[in-house]
Amino acid sequence: MPSANSMTYAQLFQESLDEVMIQDITTGFMEAQASQVQYSGGNTVRIPKISMTGLGTYNRATGFPTSGAVTTEWETKTFTMDRGQQFQIDENDVDETKFVATAANVLRQFQRTKVGPEVDAYRFKTIFGLANTALKTGNYIPVAATVFQQLKNDIAAVQDIVGESEELVVCISMPTANILDQSDKLTHELSEMEFAVGNVSTKVKAIDGIPLIKIPSARFKSDYTFSATDGFSATATAMNLNWVIMARRSVIAVVKTDGIRVFSPADNINARAWLLDLRKYHDLWIPDNKMDGIYVSYYSTVAPALSATIAQGSASGTTKATITAGAGNTLGYTLTVAADPGYYNTIPTVTTYTSAADISATAGQYLNLFELNAAGRIVKFVSHLLESSDIKT
Repeated sequence: MPSANSMTYAQLFQESLDEVMIQDITTGFMEAQASQVQYSGGNTVRIPKISMTGLGTYNRATGFPTSGAVTTEWETKTFTMDRGQQFQIDENDVDETKFVATAANVLRQFQRTKVGPEVDAYRFKTIFGLANTALKTGNYIPVAATVFQQLKNDIAAVQDIVGESEELVVCISMPTANILDQSDKLTHELSEMEFAVGNVSTKVKAIDGIPLIKIPSARFKSDYTFSATDGFSATATAMNLNWVIMARRSVIAVVKTDGIRVFSPADNINARAWLLDLRKYHDLWIPDNKMDGIYVSYYSTVAPALSATIAQGSASGTTKATITAGAGNTLGYTLTVAADPGYYNTIPTVTTYTSAADISATAGQYLNLFELNAAGRIVKFVSHLLESSDIKT
């Protein structure tokens, strides 16, 4: 059993951790909506969703239409991120009288460099995934000449749905923010405003009264993997995000920190060492009815190479490609005068294709071949300049 001293240390360390969490994480403001959910332990939460009928025709003889209805449904969401880590500090490496300071430094470093960035990365990955499925994403390569207008257009598109009175937040990557700062259209457009997260208020830049929260690019990508033993990393096909525009009340982030436990060398049965362990249980959701308050701009890269064998078709003036698509995916092609860039995750306009089927074509055209997922987004791509030897005479 932990000693009285061990429990006292744990309480001190927990206070330190809570303080650092709100300061260092960039997505702390997303936790403001956590009170909307019903949570009483376990691994699920329930989010209320209300729908109702619209207006009907008032009849002067019979009065109001009676078809009106209000329906309350509950969206059940499940926690997926149950993360933790344990540290040992040998008793000879610290003086017990100074251990509180030593442990606090360890936990601050862990929070600042490991926990905060991972929570941010998971949240932005999740937002991108949900927005991408809902077709609330777009590919854009930021350049100083167009970045300001593109951001304004994307904000306007969200406001066109949710209205100007809805409080928006823009999370923007630091590299993109730097390009935005270089735009010649910003002379009188950017201002400063106070942005509050809990009891902490900071000054941030704003556009039309909408705060711009700068996010380090390492935690602002479309996809990550989360190791069972050592943190997180971007996947091979992860794309950089330019910005995430969100109605502040659209995103619900819930964190349940089960606390830090601290055991003295006398209580640690495995080693003569101080033992610290930390567990973080958290997740993020966007309720179905609030998806219109989200838009994500990303900087796509070229899709991974699609393996295809090009050969003459069976009929005169045709070519063909032999391709194996992944499970659940489909194939498509275009014929163009220049090579298609083949940006990963974008939705091209293609002709549906079956492997080894004839394609009417001429030498000098580019045959662009796409492997598409169920949403019609590019997952693999290859562009081939057709030669006369590829065409059946």
